[in-house]
Amino acid sequence: MLSRSFRAFVTGHLPALVVAAAGFVEMGRVAAQTGDKADIDQSAPPAHWTLPEPGLRSPEETVAMFELPPGFRAEVVAAEPLVEDPVKIAFDERGRVWVLEWPDYNRQLRGLLPGLEKIEPPRGRLVVLEDVDGDGRYDRRTVFLDGIEWPRGFQVVRGGALVLKPPQLVLALDQNGDGKADREDVVLDGLEVPANPHGAANSVFYAMDNSVYIARMPLRLRRSADAAIGWEPVAHVSLLGQWGLGQDDYGRLVYGTNGDHLRGAHLAGHYFLRNPNHPIAAAAADMSLARDRSTWPHAATPGTNRRTQQRDEDGTLRTFTANTHPTVYRGDQFPPEYRGDAFLGETAGRFLRRSALSEDDGVLSGKNAYEEREFLFSHDERFRPVHTALGPDGALYVADMHRGIIEGHLFLTTYLRQQILDRGLHEPFHGLGRIYRIVHEDGQASPQPPVDPEAPASWLSALAHPNGFWRDTAQRVLVESG
Repeated sequence: MLSRSFRAFVTGHLPALVVAAAGFVEMGRVAAQTGDKADIDQSAPPAHWTLPEPGLRSPEETVAMFELPPGFRAEVVAAEPLVEDPVKIAFDERGRVWVLEWPDYNRQLRGLLPGLEKIEPPRGRLVVLEDVDGDGRYDRRTVFLDGIEWPRGFQVVRGGALVLKPPQLVLALDQNGDGKADREDVVLDGLEVPANPHGAANSVFYAMDNSVYIARMPLRLRRSADAAIGWEPVAHVSLLGQWGLGQDDYGRLVYGTNGDHLRGAHLAGHYFLRNPNHPIAAAAADMSLARDRSTWPHAATPGTNRRTQQRDEDGTLRTFTANTHPTVYRGDQFPPEYRGDAFLGETAGRFLRRSALSEDDGVLSGKNAYEEREFLFSHDERFRPVHTALGPDGALYVADMHRGIIEGHLFLTTYLRQQILDRGLHEPFHGLGRIYRIVHEDGQASPQPPVDPEAPASWLSALAHPNGFWRDTAQRVLVESG
């Protein structure tokens, strides 16, 4: 069983792993901003900027404020109170969507901002949403794991999920079939809990090489030929990004940082560790894939933290500053020309970027698929696209944390804080959240494969499915079944 292998390995290797992991995360921490850096950070927006209306809107009203390319539409598949403060979504082999929620994000601002009572909000949760009546919208919510102090990522596995909640990585299992975790095995302990959560280890990602990667960690979880599970070192210069991991059809990892929205590993870094004389920094293990980092919101984005990040003439965000991970579109619902392109959210800019990926002599590169515009832009200031995922139906799903305040409490400038207070963006502080499905109106996804979650052999044909979600899921189910 997966859990027994975890325990056997951790028993013998935990002390060394903890020391290595903690030191690596510390070394790779993002340099922290500390509020105002210049006089302009204390200024107000110019009078000629047209600021968006800050009021709270229903999910349907928010969708109506999306701008998408012709042929695309957005649909609401879940909204508060069914989902609250989502930060990551992923689908399992039954088509259910798992959601990591962070209701106490930025709780340090309570008691500091006027009007925000100093109370303790709920801790993080991992919940499972199901569409019981088959109408395409989720209607059942089950809290799988509650009380997560630092919800930093998860990966669905057989019988439960690997959950990253520093200082621990745990294997949470549902043993009695009620949909709730009743057992937690500690896989790794002693991980750093930094003051800046954006510098902590994040994401738990099952890749095509049957390894589990964690961003900002020097280790990968690896299943060996004899089915034993252990840790192996990895080497990536940027430590695999600030929030989330993705992969293309060849298993090459893609990720990003706040200032560099699209990075990738042409070759997995751990291969270079085999040769102690090879300079890792010169390897193709971690490279920026997009030189042009200009952004093109379709209207003013006053929720940006620094005035210097905005264009003086219209208040739009100049360049990336608050990115999510890239999801490489490997589905079959969009037109064929979209396959292989990367989609990622800019939470401060309120948009989704589509980066057209190309390969020349083995070198990947990406550029904005549009001229001075974005794939999706929202005129709702509370739209916060924090995560994207490919769904079983081939559609692109977007998790919207839907908050007026998305900037970390450590970094707020006077400019942004005054924007928040003047326009009432801090109320409500938490408890909102939406999940959208992006589809092409002419798209016809391939039928879902006739698989049985309890019969691993039924998944063999799904390894050739046109939708990468089913290929990946089939691989995981088969490997976990032994």
